[in-house]
Amino acid sequence: MTVQTKPLGFITSFHEVRPVCPRYVDRIRAKVREIGVKPYPLSVTSDGVLYGGRHRFEAFTAEGVTECLMHISDPESLDREAIELNRASEDSLPMSFVDYAEIVWRRLDGGETQQAVADALGWSRGQVGKFAMLKDICAEAWAIVVPTIRNAGTVADEDDGTDIVPTGTNFTENILRSITTLRPDQQVALVRRLARGKCQKGRPFGKREFKAEADALKLGNLLEGLARDALRARMAGPKLEAAEAAVAEAIRQSIYLDEATGGNLGPRAKKLIQSHIDAYERTQNSKVFNKSLADITPEDIPDESVDAIITDPPYPKDFIHMFDDLGALAARVLKPGGSLIALVGQSYLPHYLELLSRHLDYHWTIGIHMPGGQAVQLWTKEVNTFWKPALWFTKGPRDGNWQSDFIRTDTNNNDKAHHRWGQSEQLTLGLVERGSLRGDVVLDPFMGGGTTGVVCQRSGRKFIGIEVDDVTATAAVKRIAEASDE
Repeated sequence: MTVQTKPLGFITSFHEVRPVCPRYVDRIRAKVREIGVKPYPLSVTSDGVLYGGRHRFEAFTAEGVTECLMHISDPESLDREAIELNRASEDSLPMSFVDYAEIVWRRLDGGETQQAVADALGWSRGQVGKFAMLKDICAEAWAIVVPTIRNAGTVADEDDGTDIVPTGTNFTENILRSITTLRPDQQVALVRRLARGKCQKGRPFGKREFKAEADALKLGNLLEGLARDALRARMAGPKLEAAEAAVAEAIRQSIYLDEATGGNLGPRAKKLIQSHIDAYERTQNSKVFNKSLADITPEDIPDESVDAIITDPPYPKDFIHMFDDLGALAARVLKPGGSLIALVGQSYLPHYLELLSRHLDYHWTIGIHMPGGQAVQLWTKEVNTFWKPALWFTKGPRDGNWQSDFIRTDTNNNDKAHHRWGQSEQLTLGLVERGSLRGDVVLDPFMGGGTTGVVCQRSGRKFIGIEVDDVTATAAVKRIAEASDE
């Protein structure tokens, strides 16, 4: 570490920690003309990299200075040394949080971890993390913040403990972190108003107003997301898009924001959402519940309101108990004389029959021909199965006409595109036609990919579906809605 007089030509490159401010260069040039080169050395590495005093270098060069004192050393971290020199020198333009943030971003973009950056700069990881968060501010908003900070006139201590910022601006590191989760358009609108110091109506707009509006936007975004999820679970297609737009606009009104508790939708917001769902379901002739069969209440499906249940429950041993739940639901919601037709496997057929018989009257077994690749090989039984049974139960004496007890499907007519246990539309239509009439209400408590709903839409039935998996339910709703638009 030495201090020597060196020609400016000794400097071969610059280690940039922030852009050069022409206004500050002009200020230093004026001092040079007034009192000459002050005895503050530039900080340079032994191989000529300038890392401290860039503004002085530019001023010296512009004023024709050919040599000056230089502090020659090779610090382990040029960024850290440059920051420390800036803080210690009375002749330097103080760095703002914008400068610190961009140093952190540059190093993180270079592949360093936050801890490595903290070690290099002599900061805590928490300090680095705070600056890293500002990277979530969109480029357009940041482009408003930067010149507001860097072009402001003098310098003063920031009132929230974030080092120093030029006076004349309300922007601080802390206040900007409150908008990092907002949408880009929201960030831009807020920083523009804070930069101007006025809202759209011309009233003063400072930190307090900025923070309050940011908090309202965050809550609105959260509620909008919850509302969107609720709509998408029950709607699809163009009507969903229109409902999302209408609810998004309305839900930011104070009556909906004020009633939100713990970031959850309030009763008025839920009522608003349900009104769109109800209107949709009146036009779509279908309704879907994203819940388990056991959680269905009389408010969801009233007693004796369903004409037929057409369904394909899971067959494995672990799911046998669900046939008891299915029978109980059917006994409650079926109209007198209504039918339950359930596809089943053969392995546990006696159990299915016993559980359903607890609640309903056995009517018949429908045989379904499933040739080609649909045939299942049961190795434990040494049987190739080319047919599948559908158990037909009724609630009291059946109300219906003559039907065939055999359904023939085309070779390899299975359909697993929408669910791994899905059945073909051809097979499902055969069951729907045997158990219901046009205009009837058909329930599928194990909706899966929505094939029963699609068939009902195309064959003039009203449809109710139940599906416990939210992703599957959302996809099925969309598929059924698309079928209704055909």
